[in-house]
This record gives sequence, structure tokens and C-alpha cells, in this order.
Amino acid sequence: MQGRLCRVSSDLEPTGKWRHHTLTGTSLRQYRSVHNPDPAREIDVSGSTTVYLHPPQDPSLGVTAAREGGEPSRFFRVSWGRTRLEFESPTLDECTRWVKALSAAADPPSSPDPADS
Repeated sequence: MQGRLCRVSSDLEPTGKWRHHTLTGTSLRQYRSVHNPDPAREIDVSGSTTVYLHPPQDPSLGVTAAREGGEPSRFFRVSWGRTRLEFESPTLDECTRWVKALSAAADPPSSPDPADS
């Protein structure tokens, strides 16, 4: 999956900004530019949790409300361990595609147990 997610924050690098992302299997790659083929960061999202965030209470603040649940918005958060990334997607439809893809990558279907055959 590929897309442009405009806003990225992480408690590891709070000033980091990546504008282009790809998801292949369980690997989320963040790029500083669509013109640079080398990822700035690669993250294994297996075991992560992806949730929708409410839109900001005051858009002029440029921050996302931290409350989870409620109506889906263009904002979502991926978290694992002590790390979390918050994203703003250009459209609700694209946000929904990312949330579904990341949720599927976080918990891939397990292979059938040969003992069950």
C-alpha cells in the first residue's frame, strides 16, 4: 500500500516529518520525499494497534485530540510498545484503507496447524 500521510509524530522523534509511506507485508516504510528511494525509517508493524482519532477540537492548533473511538476521521494512530505514530490522511476513504491495511498487517492470519489436518 502506498500513500501520502501529511502529519507524522512519534515520541521517539517528535520533530520528524515523513510525507510518503509504503506498507509491504508488515513493513511500514517512511520516506522524506517520493523522489528519494531510500526509506528514512522502516518499522515492523506486526503486533501494533491501529485506532482512529477524533479530529482536532481546534484545527488552528494543528494537534490531534487523543481520545480514541467515536466516529472515524482522517486521523489515526499506530502504536506498539512505548512508540506511537499519529497520521493525518488526505481523505477519510484513504484513512480507512490505511487503518484496515495496518490492522491486517499487525495481526496476519496464522498458518494452519498441521496437527489440525
